[in-house]
Amino acid sequence: MSRYNEANSCQYDAVMKLFYYSAAGMVAALIVLWGALIVDSANILQHMSELMHYIEDLFKPRER
Repeated sequence: MSRYNEANSCQYDAVMKLFYYSAAGMVAALIVLWGALIVDSANILQHMSELMHYIEDLFKPRER
């Protein structure tokens, strides 16, 4: 194998290793985000409920 091919092979291995680590990091981040959403779902639903009531109040005619 020539020196040029060895350098390309080494460079390819480094790029693929970086890609695999990046992909693994992204999967781990998605798992953490899904876990946070599941754990915090009650709080999120409470905020959504408050927001819906606020939007509802915006469209209700005001009583004088």
